[in-house]
Amino acid sequence: MSTNNNIFSNTIAEYYSGKLASLALLNRIASSDYLQSIKLLISYGYVGDAVGNDDINEFINLQIEHLKAFIIEYCPTAVAKEFLFNMLGNKKLSKENLLLAKKLGTPYLNYLKINIDITNILSLYRGKKLELHLHEVESHLVAGGFVCIEDLFSNDVPSIYSDTTAALTNNNIASFRLIVHELLLNTISHQFTDFSTIGPFIKFALAKISELKTVKLILISIKNNITPDSSYIRSFADE
Repeated sequence: MSTNNNIFSNTIAEYYSGKLASLALLNRIASSDYLQSIKLLISYGYVGDAVGNDDINEFINLQIEHLKAFIIEYCPTAVAKEFLFNMLGNKKLSKENLLLAKKLGTPYLNYLKINIDITNILSLYRGKKLELHLHEVESHLVAGGFVCIEDLFSNDVPSIYSDTTAALTNNNIASFRLIVHELLLNTISHQFTDFSTIGPFIKFALAKISELKTVKLILISIKNNITPDSSYIRSFADE
C-alpha cells in the first residue's frame, strides 16, 4: 500500500480523533440519568435512537458496527483491517492476531504480548482473591505473551510489570488501570505521529475501542443506580 494511501487514511483518522469524547463529556454522562446519557452520546455523534436504546449491549454493538464500517472504508491495508476487527471481537489475544501484529511490525506485536501478560496477571489476581487453586485458573490463561505461564505461577515476572503487580497487591485497581494504559500506550506511541505508516489510523481505532469500553461501563453503572467509578472514566481524546 502506497504512502499516499496511508497519509489519506491517517488524515481522516486524525480528524475523527478530534471527535473522541472529552473527559468533561464523559463526566457529564456519568452524572446524568440513563436516557439523558444516551441523548448526550447521540448528540455527540453516536448512532442510534435515544428512545429505542434501552439495551446497553445493543447500543454499544451499534457503535461497534459503525466503527467497523469506518475501518472497512478507510483502513488502507488488509492486515491492519483484520487486526482491528480482531481487537473489536473475541480474537483480540488469539494466535491469529499475534501473527497479524507481527506483520504490522514489532511495536504492535509487543503491544499484543503485553496485553496477554496483563490479562494473565489480572486472571491470577482474581483467582487468588477467590481462593481458587492454580489449576482452576490455568484454563483462563492465554499463551503467547512475554512471560510463560510457568513463570507467572512462580511470580517470576519482568520488572516492566512491577508497578502493575504492586497495584494489584495493594488492591488499587484504579492505579492498575492507569499504569496498564500508560504501559500499552508507550509501547506504540512513537508510531502514532508518522503519517507514512499505518500508525495514526490504528491510534484512532484503538482509542475509539477504549472509549466504547469506558462508555459501556458508565452506562451499566447508571442503569444499575450505581455512581460510576471515576477510576475508569478516562478520555482518549488527547492521546
